[in-house]
Amino acid sequence: MKLRTLTAAEASALVDELRAMANLPPGINANALRRAKEIRFQLQGQAGTTPSAHAHADDVYRDLEVLLHPHRWKSESSLETFRKQIKSSCDRLRVHLGLKARPSG
Repeated sequence: MKLRTLTAAEASALVDELRAMANLPPGINANALRRAKEIRFQLQGQAGTTPSAHAHADDVYRDLEVLLHPHRWKSESSLETFRKQIKSSCDRLRVHLGLKARPSG
């Protein structure tokens, strides 16, 4: 995986992609997890990325690891609540990356 400089629009699209992964069915999904790891690497490697943005990217990835593991997500109180948690982490990541808010809808 090679780090490249992202435009704000590209970074925003990557955060949107992570956010959309919250809707994947729970269970093993190695391809989605690999893609989430790649996105985290790209976002964390951008010039000027704050430690808070790094932490939020790690939070999103860790939560996706739980969702895309065959047994871990079952320990969460509610799958919908857990999905909302992932989306909320993505929204905080967006703020810490200095990206515009998602359009409504």
